[in-house]
Amino acid sequence: MAGRLSLAVAVSVLCSVVSSMPLQITQSTCETLLPQGLTGNPQTAEAPYLLMVPKETIPAGSQINVILTGFDPNVMFEAFFIEAFNAEGQPIGSFVNAPRTIVCGSATAAYKVDSGPRAVEMMTWEAPVDMTGTVTFRATVVMNDEFYWNDVAAEAMLG
Repeated sequence: MAGRLSLAVAVSVLCSVVSSMPLQITQSTCETLLPQGLTGNPQTAEAPYLLMVPKETIPAGSQINVILTGFDPNVMFEAFFIEAFNAEGQPIGSFVNAPRTIVCGSATAAYKVDSGPRAVEMMTWEAPVDMTGTVTFRATVVMNDEFYWNDVAAEAMLG
């Protein structure tokens, strides 16, 4: 009996540790856009978040603000990962003012995984000096460990 109780306690502690592990950003996140440590599946309903790029056309080499917010000011997020891609799906540009960044190929992505709930986050992204065409910002936005959306996007033209 004591052995079973000890085993049950050990399994319970292990499960609570595993379920509360912090999210991590690794090189694989650059490819999947998914932080490690998420539980559940991505939500299929429309995301309650908006990724905004305030300009429809971004001059090559310039810096712009990229804003992540909820549709409603009461909709918070705990974490996010944002990356910019060219029309061929290659990461481009650099986040020069963001909570944290990671190098993804020849570009950088922005993320935040280690803070409490937020309603809005603004970052600065720098366009490549030698590129024209479409840039698409793609994000995974985490409401909590179980609810996240990996289809939040914004698009602009580089020129």
